[in-house]
Amino acid sequence: MCDERARQNDKAFFDVAFLDMQMPGMDGAELGIKLKQDQRFSEMKLVMMTSMGHRGDAQYFADLGFTAYFTKPATTSNLFDALSVVAEGGKVLQQAEPLVTKHYLQTLDRLENSLSSELVRGSIINTRILLVEDNHVKQLVATGILNGHGFKMIDVAVNGLEAIRSLQQTPQDMPYSIVLMDCQMPEMDGYEASRQIRAGKAGEQNKSIPILAMTANAMAGDREKCIESGMNDYLSKPIEPELLINKLLEWLPSVDKVEK
Repeated sequence: MCDERARQNDKAFFDVAFLDMQMPGMDGAELGIKLKQDQRFSEMKLVMMTSMGHRGDAQYFADLGFTAYFTKPATTSNLFDALSVVAEGGKVLQQAEPLVTKHYLQTLDRLENSLSSELVRGSIINTRILLVEDNHVKQLVATGILNGHGFKMIDVAVNGLEAIRSLQQTPQDMPYSIVLMDCQMPEMDGYEASRQIRAGKAGEQNKSIPILAMTANAMAGDREKCIESGMNDYLSKPIEPELLINKLLEWLPSVDKVEK
């Protein structure tokens, strides 16, 4: 198959091959050696799968040119994670000693979770939220949810006009990170307020601030109306705490992807 693929100039060659160790005629180790010795195939990364794991196997297969090694049965999660690391290459692959194993992937998971938690905690501490809601009870509910998840810097505006004034008066060194915008409000609703924010009426620094819509009218077309007015995303009322927090973390500008 590799020989045939290499002759097909209109198709890219295989990036990764998963090899079983125990096979009739030629086992995975011998096959790996032959693939690595052929210049046409040498760039293809090899992953060894074996049901007979022994101490020192990882180093043995690394010396043969394999990039990753797993004992069977391997979980779907292991395979996807390994494929991601092996195919992407880069630092994470280079740091695998002697090659990518199940234990190495578990270490990466723990590290990534730790880094993610630090990023999220740092983001929450530095986040200033403008909650635009005219109903006092709903203000208390939303503020309670946010406080309960560590968000402490929350200001409330009761309509779109007040929201724009709050954004205009924000000190440069303490800008708002995000706006939670009710859609139906007196004097100026959330749609018009969002349009004016995008037009620069709340200051140039706020033209691209993330705006999350909150509306009780979960009707067909509502999301499109929110997006058309300049809002970034949409939450229907009553607000579900977990969904609200997930949306916040998704849109907060200070939450960066963990470098893998």
